[in-house]
Amino acid sequence: MKMSIAWHEQCLANRKASLVKDIERLERIVADVERAKKDIEVYSRQIEVAKGRGRDGFDSDRFMVGK
Repeated sequence: MKMSIAWHEQCLANRKASLVKDIERLERIVADVERAKKDIEVYSRQIEVAKGRGRDGFDSDRFMVGK
């Protein structure tokens, strides 16, 4: 079906707006993944250090915080 140029321009504007939202969502996901990777590295290191010190447990919120 033949549509007006104005209609096509509106579709283009809608696609651009949708893409901007998708990019923003993707950037948030990437930031979340990077944060999770860092958290996993810290947690893994906490476990290694605790084992090395002969501990049988630790509080992950307090052990090695700021180190």
